[in-house]
Amino acid sequence: QQASTRPVWSRVSAFAAAAAIVLAIAGAFSWATARSSVLLAAQLTLDHLKCFVIDGDDHDHPMTAAAAQARFHDEFGMDALLPVPPASGGAKLVSVRRCLYGEGWIAHALYRVDGAAVSLFVLNDQPQAAADIEAFGRHAEVISVGATTYVLVAPARLSGVAWSMGLEAE
Repeated sequence: QQASTRPVWSRVSAFAAAAAIVLAIAGAFSWATARSSVLLAAQLTLDHLKCFVIDGDDHDHPMTAAAAQARFHDEFGMDALLPVPPASGGAKLVSVRRCLYGEGWIAHALYRVDGAAVSLFVLNDQPQAAADIEAFGRHAEVISVGATTYVLVAPARLSGVAWSMGLEAE
């Protein structure tokens, strides 16, 4: 076997350069997510798809907003204020998760609205500009209520979702 003729420092510096590029890209993505409601909505739309398609939900055992908030606190150490859907809205809260996004962890509540998969992501003390996007066959809306920002992700064909979730008046 022939030993490498490249000095050790050149191999290390190539690795360091690659690591620096990866960190720069990750940092830029994190910075952009914090400043762009549209990018945040698109990123969380992908997470919505992952959670429902890969992880699924327990739609046979719906929970109340209070039970979900307690689970967020007890299992994940997160305080997530969830809206209370009106009884006539057709929304069932079916699971909660803690998901990773560009800025860290985010509270993710999974619902079924008239049988369709709907996600509500909750950011405390991180106000975002309102945004409305269509991505990956889904409609994503960024809604701020006081100091809480909600990102609502639903099938594009489903209308009245924000109302059925308790996020806006009829």
